[in-house]
Amino acid sequence: MDECAIAPPNRQLIGSGCDRQDKIDRKTNLDAPSMQTSILAAIATAKAENRFVSDRELQAEEERLKQDLARIEAASLLFNQAQSLIDEAIEALNQKFSDEAATFESKENLRLVIEHYLHLIQYSLVTNSTAAIDEYLSNSKYEITDGLSLSVDWIVEALDCIKADRRLTENLAIANNYIDYTIDALLKLKETQNEEISDTSTVKPFWEKIVEIGAQVPESEWAKLPRDLASNFEHYMYGAPKEE
Repeated sequence: MDECAIAPPNRQLIGSGCDRQDKIDRKTNLDAPSMQTSILAAIATAKAENRFVSDRELQAEEERLKQDLARIEAASLLFNQAQSLIDEAIEALNQKFSDEAATFESKENLRLVIEHYLHLIQYSLVTNSTAAIDEYLSNSKYEITDGLSLSVDWIVEALDCIKADRRLTENLAIANNYIDYTIDALLKLKETQNEEISDTSTVKPFWEKIVEIGAQVPESEWAKLPRDLASNFEHYMYGAPKEE
């Protein structure tokens, strides 16, 4: 199935194709109430109004049940196809990043990271929540690039490959919501890291700051300093014996 064949309902596509500028509502669309929560709310309302649960409310619960079952089926499909999906994703990475592939410290590290993201996506499918993804990314900000020497681009590319796999049934289109969410979160993480690197590179060295401060001191003030300050700095600062 083409990755662009289905635009997940919670995404607004900007421009043509599956543009990575897609905007994902982090909580409102993905973290929907569970069936148990919604049916209990419907029953509580019916009890408060001393009436039966209406056909409309029951139909809404039936629709939620169908969505829950579809997510469970997608989670099961992801589990059964995981290893072959990872193998093909790694092969695609080797082809696309052929120059960098030789720098992979361990392909097993790469496999473990991809597999872990699939774990998170499956958890999200089962719970209908992005909490697992959010928690992992917030608690391991530098683990991907620093701890395992893996580029965010590699992980994003791997997830894109998995999303575009044509062997999977349309049920995995449900998982695309969470794959897209994960990719979006990773790209934002990369952007944040790039900004921090940029901020660090623009910080002036201490010696340069000292030179700038010295340039602001009037010549008349410099003239008041002892002429032998450079050779007897420790004498004037700490009282050390003066060199002749």
